[in-house]
Amino acid sequence: MEYKVGLQYKKMSPAAIRNELQQLQITIWKDYTTGHKYAMPSKATQDGKKILQLFGKKWTDIPYMIT
Repeated sequence: MEYKVGLQYKKMSPAAIRNELQQLQITIWKDYTTGHKYAMPSKATQDGKKILQLFGKKWTDIPYMIT
């Protein structure tokens, strides 16, 4: 992971990469009247979003309904 991030984005230590990824969290909320579940993502840094993008994943800071 360190090699790929360094090659395609910028040089980061394994600890820095891990720190960025550990900050990405999602809280799940359930509306018990409708049964719908909602995801409330944490705000990601630019580095965190870029690391995920390098591995084919996307991150949104906007809450969304889980289907």
